[in-house]
Amino acid sequence: MSNDRIKELFKQADTELYNARNELYKPAEDVVNYSVCVFARSALFRFIQCLYLIYSNQNGDTPEEGLTMEQMMEYVNQYNSKATEIDFSNVHCKSKVEVTETRDELFFCNSVDHVKYCTETADKVRDLVIEKAWGELTG
Repeated sequence: MSNDRIKELFKQADTELYNARNELYKPAEDVVNYSVCVFARSALFRFIQCLYLIYSNQNGDTPEEGLTMEQMMEYVNQYNSKATEIDFSNVHCKSKVEVTETRDELFFCNSVDHVKYCTETADKVRDLVIEKAWGELTG
């Protein structure tokens, strides 16, 4: 997996996280939870995918396609103890494969507090990606 793919995923995730944060800056009664959920979910998935690909490359493993956030994090946790400290217990979509697609059968969270939690979780994973691969992302 090339660094270009990781850079592209990071860029997409960063944009999605930015959009989620912007929506959360509104007063709670004006926040469109559906939008924050979609943006935060996609950002979180892509940031986790970045970490997964970085560690797969580093260890000479062939990355598997179609993994869930949970499966990718299990892999990352083997190599990054800070990743194990992130609490994913309230991320309800972590076991779904197609979290970057918006389809009716996917679960959406409807509370500001919940979507804020998912946005903050995406932020924490973003920090891990930056810590691990800042030079690769900017070079």
